[in-house]
Amino acid sequence: MTTPISQKEQQQIHIIVDTMIEASEHTITFFNEGKVNDAIQAFSSVVEGFYAVTQLTNYYSIQFGSLIKEIEGNINDIATHVENQYIAKAKKDIKMLLIPNLNNWKNELSNTLLDSRLSNKTVNIGVYYDKHSPLKAFKEPRILSLVNAANKLGIDLYFFSSKDVDLINEKITAHIYSNSEWITELKDFPDAIYNIVPLHSSQQSRIERKLRRKIPFTSFPVGGKYQLIKTLVRNKRYANLLPPFHLITDELIIKSFFQNHTEAVIKPFAGRRGENIYFIRKSGERFRVTEHKKTKIMNKDSFYNWINETCLKNQKYIIQKYINATTTKNEPYDIRAHMQKNGEGQWQITKVYPRIGTNKTILSNISRGGRTEDLLTFFEKEYGDKSEELFKSVCELANNLTHYIDKLHHFSIEELGIDIALDQDLKFWIYEANQVPESRYHEGDRAQTILEYAQYIAINQIFHQNQYTDKSKLTNIFDSVSSKLPFKSTDDKISVGMLIPQNEVNELTVASAYVANYENVYFYYFTIKDIDYEEMKIRGYFYQNHEWVPKIVEYPDVIYDRLRGRGISNFKHVYDEFEGIPFTNELKGLSHDKVEVYDQITSAGLFNEHIIPYKKIERVKDIEHFMQDFNRVILKPTGGSFAIGVHYIEKKKNLDYIVIQGAEKKYYNKVTLTQYLRELLKKGQFVIQEYIETRTIDNNPMDVRVRMTKNSEGKWDFVTIFPRIGFHETVITPVEKGGYTTNLIPFLERNFKGDSKVLTNNIEELSLNLVKSIEAYFDYSLSDIGIDLALDQYSSIKIIELNVNKPGTFHNEFQTAQYVIPYAKFLALNK
Repeated sequence: MTTPISQKEQQQIHIIVDTMIEASEHTITFFNEGKVNDAIQAFSSVVEGFYAVTQLTNYYSIQFGSLIKEIEGNINDIATHVENQYIAKAKKDIKMLLIPNLNNWKNELSNTLLDSRLSNKTVNIGVYYDKHSPLKAFKEPRILSLVNAANKLGIDLYFFSSKDVDLINEKITAHIYSNSEWITELKDFPDAIYNIVPLHSSQQSRIERKLRRKIPFTSFPVGGKYQLIKTLVRNKRYANLLPPFHLITDELIIKSFFQNHTEAVIKPFAGRRGENIYFIRKSGERFRVTEHKKTKIMNKDSFYNWINETCLKNQKYIIQKYINATTTKNEPYDIRAHMQKNGEGQWQITKVYPRIGTNKTILSNISRGGRTEDLLTFFEKEYGDKSEELFKSVCELANNLTHYIDKLHHFSIEELGIDIALDQDLKFWIYEANQVPESRYHEGDRAQTILEYAQYIAINQIFHQNQYTDKSKLTNIFDSVSSKLPFKSTDDKISVGMLIPQNEVNELTVASAYVANYENVYFYYFTIKDIDYEEMKIRGYFYQNHEWVPKIVEYPDVIYDRLRGRGISNFKHVYDEFEGIPFTNELKGLSHDKVEVYDQITSAGLFNEHIIPYKKIERVKDIEHFMQDFNRVILKPTGGSFAIGVHYIEKKKNLDYIVIQGAEKKYYNKVTLTQYLRELLKKGQFVIQEYIETRTIDNNPMDVRVRMTKNSEGKWDFVTIFPRIGFHETVITPVEKGGYTTNLIPFLERNFKGDSKVLTNNIEELSLNLVKSIEAYFDYSLSDIGIDLALDQYSSIKIIELNVNKPGTFHNEFQTAQYVIPYAKFLALNK
């Protein structure tokens, strides 16, 4: 049947129907997991897809008889079941009726829209690497395996890089293996591209982005091994199978780790091939450090000197709980499951095998002298009659985990290497998931599977997207191509882009421009509306002659993030776009409340004498119970700043209460206070603390604000430390609201007994330990933090709160810029 429907529209129809089938299957999975909201969302995409396709086919008068009515009836029945909470009926109808009908519809579409299929011609697959020829990136065995697999499958295979692409004429200068030699030939664009290195959007060249719009790609990024593990932790489902670990940013992290463990593994943040991996065993004040087959015994001082020289000077390292996974001969081993999507787009285990080291090392890597063998045979020798059950469990875990990771990345992944450990209690652990796994002993199997998958997406013209690449829904964005603004070349100088909210050009922005000029760094600010995602350009505003001048500029080397929108859905595409570019702060914006931070510093066990008793409030009864122990308390929101919503509550002997908020003072009895608090708790989450009497000799409330950021060496430093004095009866008045500040040491000398310099040193030492502990807990790169401290009548230091979200810079903008810009420069030089 011939229709006027375009090739692109035909491709869209096939993609939508495939997605509908996939979403139907996931709807059942979500229902089985009890995730009803996720199931409804998945089913909604089925409904939307159905009406999108039928609208298009109706427009072109393409008829499918009674099948469309059957599918529409299935959808209506399932929706009714869900609405009435008949989940079992909904699952049955999806499995027995809807999915079979969708597959029949897909087949009819394939027969009707023949133009969108490539099954009647030889499929062309291009092996692509952006920076240079894949022939240089791959070793010869892998290249020849791809060539042999292509010949076996009847695929035309060629290799190319971005410099070989002619976008205008849609031609490729292709490198082809023919008659045992390499030749160069001009070819049309391929039907699908196997990109050997999946890159984040910010790392993709303009040519790669253009190709992705026209041609299906096999591979999409997952954020690297460390990012992938963090994703699993955040989504919790497999978090209990991940050995606890921390990114090492300071020796305090090591000390804190060894408070709970006597054994640990320290390894590079982005290591490969088992290099620079250290096994640490702590015994009293001595440390046994083993690297491969070499062991050293160190005392405490020598060990921490070694930590500073090895783990803090050069590449990033992590410390991880040691998992005792060894054979009966005390040989370390782990299990690698090489997962790939096949010629039907389904996951399969291409190879699963043990990697066994010698009993003279902690490493199981084959590249470091280890060996491999058949997994089932290995299990039979090690575990006897448990071998088949363990083999089945390994395959099941690898399959389930792979499907889950794929789901988290919009079903765009095509290959993973899952590393699994089995400890002495036969508990499974997940070491890591590697997107580009080794395959030296099964190159042929790997090559055939990846090309079968490439052929599958070529024939079906499946264009995947994931959170690192999808920009299809963006609107109202900058178009650098049509803009008449001048282009600003940054030459070889480091460029820092300050990402700000709309209309937040202030003293800090100007101060940053001045400091950047002094540091010989290009500086500009931009908002989310100034990004051209397609051309990878930004409308940056440069400070020239006391005014901000817009120019078109490349993506920066470092982003100074004042938007703090990471983790907020409206800004997700922005942070995904710049994945791979260092940010001054990686913490999820405005997402960490005071209680979370209190809980962390309490659990660290290092700050007990400084912690003010507190409790997160769930109901009014919690406040009543807390005030049985403390007559005077502070009740404040778990989020927010500027003292908004902060209440002082004091219980009098006659069961009356005084409540002070700002300048307003009111009296309540128990009944009226309960009513007031009940209404207050409806407005948000609150935390209650014991009230610490912290006053000047003039009886004004005060606290000490410590403002810290990282410096040009990537280490924490003090921007400023100053007392804040209020004029209300009990609660500090922020400077922004009329409070005032003064110099610390003269203030301490006037208001507190004892040596002011010693007290200042104590404040600095406590603050430095706090930020190191917080950074170790979050496992994110932080660059600035605000700490509020109280000083009681005995000059004891108490922790009021820590602001990790977006500390204010009021009255210290220039001091802040003097640290942040050199730190950004440090990030650029060390990325």
